[in-house]
Amino acid sequence: MREYFTLIDAIVAEMYQTEHVGIRNMQRQECFILANNFVGPEEIHANMFVSRMLVPMLNVLSNVIDNHSKNVH
Repeated sequence: MREYFTLIDAIVAEMYQTEHVGIRNMQRQECFILANNFVGPEEIHANMFVSRMLVPMLNVLSNVIDNHSKNVH
């Protein structure tokens, strides 16, 4: 995993100013690795990443449940 992160970090750094199509996906992977492997006294970085990932999914699932409840007679 460390080798992959080092590689993707280098690619993102080189392509940061370009309009390359895949740069956003690589940045997301880099952020995911960093957030899920963050070690230190502050957990806010990992918590922020998790909330950014989970809140939208939770909202979608909540809407599905609400819509399903309204449509069931």
